[in-house]
Amino acid sequence: MCQEIKICPVHDCEATTCAKFVDTSIIPQNGPKGTTFSFDQVFQILEQTGTGTIEFQVAPPQGQILGAEQLVAEGFAPGTYEIRFSLRVEDNPEKKIHFPTGVYKTQTAVCQGLCGSHHSHTRTLALYNGNFTVTA
Repeated sequence: MCQEIKICPVHDCEATTCAKFVDTSIIPQNGPKGTTFSFDQVFQILEQTGTGTIEFQVAPPQGQILGAEQLVAEGFAPGTYEIRFSLRVEDNPEKKIHFPTGVYKTQTAVCQGLCGSHHSHTRTLALYNGNFTVTA
């Protein structure tokens, strides 16, 4: 949206493939509550983009989707990028956080503009779907 009001750079990638994930891992794949799951994702940008975002979501077996988004104000220059983060699955009754056992689906999106937006200069450049399991 900031591109429409001309406060962000506009470099629309016109190629069929502008970005791709080249390596991904979730370690461990399975673990009980209290486990810290580590996510390592490498993606490649093939053509300069305008302002973009990286969005990560975790969908538990039941309940509300968790997520985070990172703005890349100057856009992505061609090259390889690495995303590393971790998630500790531990209940916190005071904050009403509960991690049920089961399969958790993950999705990482690399976007030109705001992921999921309908505004001009917006496009999903690369998408990765993964999962991990919280055991009893």
